Amino acid sequence: MALDEFAGLAALSVGIEPVQIDTVFGYATASEVFDHLGVATGTAGRDGVDLEAVAALTPTEIIGVSIPTTASAESNLDEIAPTTVIEYTATWQDQLRTVGEALGRVDEAEEVIARVEASVATLKTDLTSAGLDGTSVSILGYRDGLFALSRTGTVGSLLDQLGLGRPAPQDIDTEPTNPFVPMSAEQLTDHDADVVIVLSGTAYPTEALTASPLWNTLDAVKTDSIALVAAEPWFSANAYGVSWIVDDLRAVLLGEGDVGTDADAVERWTTFSTSS
Repeated sequence: MALDEFAGLAALSVGIEPVQIDTVFGYATASEVFDHLGVATGTAGRDGVDLEAVAALTPTEIIGVSIPTTASAESNLDEIAPTTVIEYTATWQDQLRTVGEALGRVDEAEEVIARVEASVATLKTDLTSAGLDGTSVSILGYRDGLFALSRTGTVGSLLDQLGLGRPAPQDIDTEPTNPFVPMSAEQLTDHDADVVIVLSGTAYPTEALTASPLWNTLDAVKTDSIALVAAEPWFSANAYGVSWIVDDLRAVLLGEGDVGTDADAVERWTTFSTSS
């Protein structure tokens, strides 16, 4: 059983279909994939893991990322079935390896890792060939306040790996559990870059940025170098999320393909899971 969407996607990535995946984060892109595959889903209790509900499923393995409710329930879950808590601040590769080891799919996990890493390496080569080394990329969003993303975490490390630059306020390391850089509306111009990527979605309204009086003063706006991306997969620190981000960056920076939307979740999953 998977206690959250990230754990569920990781299990599916290595060819294991959980008896149930609890939806904790409410990610529409993940739910679209689960519905398409016919995987049973449940809703985690308001107070955390529902131990009785988990026991009723008689799972042989339990996996979940290290959110507080899962971490605190680990010892009780272990009494139901062997439980693996995936460290959410670990690299996406190490997270998938953890799942592969727990589910007896080590080789499958390594195959997925190699495939996604190859796509990252190919994108880096293509960016270099296009003379885009060092292109500065700003990542902005709004949820209960304006924020940017730092160098820490999956997105930041991926951009660094690709040789892409960041505006100064984002070119910093933050706590592993907190890749967010709070910002005020007055600081918007400090986050200008060659390309500005705006995280969008129901929980991430873009109007807080685009309605700002400073928005039209950004060089990225003047050069039509703004891209709206689906926030959910960009926050998914797993192989599927990295694959999604690579595809989006290829579309934004190289003009190849289109930026993904929630409606593309199943198609992108199919491509991700069948690539070789």
